[in-house]
Amino acid sequence: MTKKVEKKKPAAITKAKPLRSKKPPNPTSQDQEKNRILVEALRHSEEKYRTLFEDSRDAITITDRDGTFLDVNKAMLDLFGYRKEQIMRMKFQDLYVDPADAARFQHEIEKKGSLRDYEAKLFKKGSKVMHCLFIVTQRRSEGGTIAGYQGIVRDITAQKVMEEALRESEKKYQDAVIAAERLRKRFADEIFFPVPLEPVHVTVSVGVANYLDGEEISSFVKRADQNMYEAKSKGKNCVYFSD
Repeated sequence: MTKKVEKKKPAAITKAKPLRSKKPPNPTSQDQEKNRILVEALRHSEEKYRTLFEDSRDAITITDRDGTFLDVNKAMLDLFGYRKEQIMRMKFQDLYVDPADAARFQHEIEKKGSLRDYEAKLFKKGSKVMHCLFIVTQRRSEGGTIAGYQGIVRDITAQKVMEEALRESEKKYQDAVIAAERLRKRFADEIFFPVPLEPVHVTVSVGVANYLDGEEISSFVKRADQNMYEAKSKGKNCVYFSD
């Protein structure tokens, strides 16, 4: 008796189907509208910033950390007398009258992060010197490092000239008052004898006025004269002064 051997059928081999990446869902009309609004808002914001930047009466500048100009507005060009293509080849350090001021500024801005009412002398085109005031802040990169600086430059030369003129005027004014007081005291201490054995005491009343820039001489003399009469009205033998 023979045993019947059953032949096994070979296992079926199936090929694996390649995985297909899922396609992102098509944006809905609502998503498209949101994106359009976002892009439009961003464009409007950039245009608004550019308009404020260009139309500002303040001289605005943006530099990198080394001081190279990255952008300036029209007021900055007008203040320093350069064309944009000229100043964009320069560094802010090129404008300093005293190079030590550039080093001092760099130290202060790195230390404090921002500076307000910082004074320095700068050159205009043609080497004319200006007294300037800075308002500056740091610009930071996404990583938090210092990328550069942005700020405003104001010309305060006229103010400085006025302050110096005022100091000089006050000094002359004080000198005039001191001289008048010495004159008054000198006469008060003297005894004159125009006639023998008949002493005469002389008192002096002095009016002092401060000369105002551009004032007519006649007006100046009139004010000094009025001050003299004011000195007399206070009892004579005194000095009276006013602006």
